Amino acid sequence: DYPVHQAVSGIQAIVLDHLYDPLVLGRLLDNELRFSENEEKFTMLEMYGTVQDAVWSELFYNDSINSFRRELQRMYLYHMENMILNTNSALPNDAKALARYSLEKLNNMIMILDRDIMDRMTRIHLEDCSQKIIALLYAQQVIRQN
Repeated sequence: DYPVHQAVSGIQAIVLDHLYDPLVLGRLLDNELRFSENEEKFTMLEMYGTVQDAVWSELFYNDSINSFRRELQRMYLYHMENMILNTNSALPNDAKALARYSLEKLNNMIMILDRDIMDRMTRIHLEDCSQKIIALLYAQQVIRQN
């Protein structure tokens, strides 16, 4: 048997690893300086919002989430966790702030969903994600205080 989930997960990981690489995020931050206010520019804020909306698109429609998408969403959370808890000085501070903001926004979206419409595995997945987000945001607060 071919490990379909493992293959798809590997491809998804490559994309997210690239998007959230400190070098790429630094370039996006610098991109804001390369253009005048009148010129259209692609910012880190726009990238974070676009990726989050794509990864979590089921939340906009109260749809059930299939196994491939659940794994993608877990990877997304993993990347946000690494940014929030990362002490890597190469990671722009704006990237860390956007990761925290994105998780707060995501958790708010999860909390207001009508879970009766979704299948049981989706409900379990979203409850797990919400708990991870809450724990992560709490851990960040503890780290900041120390």
